Amino acid sequence: MRNNHALSSKAGDARPREISSPGLYNRTLSCIAKIEIFADLLPQEISELDHAGATVHVKRGRVIFTPEHGNEALFLIKEGRVQLYRISFDGRKLVLAMLGPDTFFGEMPLFGQAMGDTVAEAVDDVSLCTLGRAEVERILLSYPRIGLRLIQVLNERLQEAEERLHESAFMTMPARIAALILRLAEDSDEVVGFTHQDFADMLGVYRETVTATFHKLKHGNMLEVGRKRISVTDRPGLEALTQGIHVHGS
Repeated sequence: MRNNHALSSKAGDARPREISSPGLYNRTLSCIAKIEIFADLLPQEISELDHAGATVHVKRGRVIFTPEHGNEALFLIKEGRVQLYRISFDGRKLVLAMLGPDTFFGEMPLFGQAMGDTVAEAVDDVSLCTLGRAEVERILLSYPRIGLRLIQVLNERLQEAEERLHESAFMTMPARIAALILRLAEDSDEVVGFTHQDFADMLGVYRETVTATFHKLKHGNMLEVGRKRISVTDRPGLEALTQGIHVHGS
């Protein structure tokens, strides 16, 4: 936001494995070259700022940030994917976002970016560039348009969160899964790398619910379901589901 996470797939095991070696950090160039919030900078400005960040390489399944051990830092994702999630009182996992390369996350109250009780975990092997509070303050003072870009991106994420809340409150489970698949597939007809448990974590439901719904959608000839691969065979049918239109077999 794919989900071989540090948590056990068994509900209730919420003990993530954290990064513990500060020796992983090193200086590198091209920390911010493609990050969305720096898109308006000139090449010379990017070159100057590239020296500000420290890069960390995180193995798949390792936790990058926890509320207990978090510090004020901005994490810029260069390679791989990071999922942000929370754990419920009964041990269930809810994925809040899945972030890919050239995006960011972090605990930075300075500009309204707070992680709260959220955990950040590497879904793949991940390369991150980190910027501390002082460095972020300097960048925002030197390049005010980055602050405007930050506000724009955070507003887009808020809108996405509101859409997911609407889906959770008002859509049937087939419609919610259809919406999630279309969102993940984007312009393609395949979603690759996710287990049924991954979908359950993203929807905040039990895996059995997801499996049963996939069976219905497959029976309705809207999906083909394989091992970590979902093929969309009837996009109009899935889109109709998200609009509240009943489709045979759903």
